[in-house]
This record gives sequence, structure tokens and C-alpha cells, in this order.
Amino acid sequence: MEINVLLVDDEAVDLEWLRRRVQGSGMNLQVAATANNGFNALKAMEQERIDLILSDIRMPIMSGIEFARKAKEIQPSVKIVFISGHEDFEYAKEAIKISASAYLLKPVEDQELYKMLGELCAAI
Repeated sequence: MEINVLLVDDEAVDLEWLRRRVQGSGMNLQVAATANNGFNALKAMEQERIDLILSDIRMPIMSGIEFARKAKEIQPSVKIVFISGHEDFEYAKEAIKISASAYLLKPVEDQELYKMLGELCAAI
């Protein structure tokens, strides 16, 4: 079964980097959608079956945490990984509260991303 991935980041460069890494991972992953904010990401979730979300945590208007809470309401089983450039413990605490599967710090190393994706694929 192919695992559908939703990528969410307000920075186009980061979004493209993620898309290329996920598509080139050699794993059974399909980028189902990309979004540059939480609202577009929620729309994508209403249109596609999403198994895994890789989301920036700091975004304007709707934070990654707020988006993730709403995403879990739409699809409780979805796995969420936060990517952040901020070693802010408050964000990490919030991520834990909503059962995030992982929390990666930017700049993310390819090896770290692939290891985490492999573990999540096995779990899904």
C-alpha cells in the first residue's frame, strides 16, 4: 500500500526540498499534496486520504500545532512530523501533547529524514 504524504511549509524552498526528498526516498511514499499554509493543508486533507504529514511548526496565521490539531480531528490516525528551525521547548511540549510522531530541527539532514520516514512507514 502506498503511503500518502502531505507536505506543509510556508517557505517554498523548504517545501520543494521536502518534496524531492520524499519522492527520492525509495520508500513506498507518494506526495499526495503540498500546501503553503494550514488552511490549504486542511483543504487537501478533505480531498485526499493522508497517512503522514510533514509540517513546519512556525507558519503565519495558523501554526503547525493548530493545523495538526485540526488534522487529527479530520483523520485521528494520521501521523504528524513537525519540522522546525526553532529549538523552542514550548513547541516541543505542544507537539508531544498532540501525539506528534517526530520533531525534526532545520536544517534537516537527509539521513535523519530517511531514518524517520523508514520508521514511520513500518509503523503505518
